[in-house]
Amino acid sequence: MLSYNTSMNLFLEEEKNLITLPRQQQWSGARIHQLLEDVQKQCKVASHATNIHPEVKTHYHALLTDLIKTYGH
Repeated sequence: MLSYNTSMNLFLEEEKNLITLPRQQQWSGARIHQLLEDVQKQCKVASHATNIHPEVKTHYHALLTDLIKTYGH
């Protein structure tokens, strides 16, 4: 079983990978745009869900913010 800290570390590592991966793999603008749209949809679903832990909502919002800062939208 994963502890809370381990789970959050996995979230943060995943977030870091999602932010750097497009640049490392030289994604096209369309592919980056699709990633931004997908994360935006996930953020919207998480923000409206009542049974999701607040940290998950914060995670998606922070991820979307970082992606927009990095790649624009």
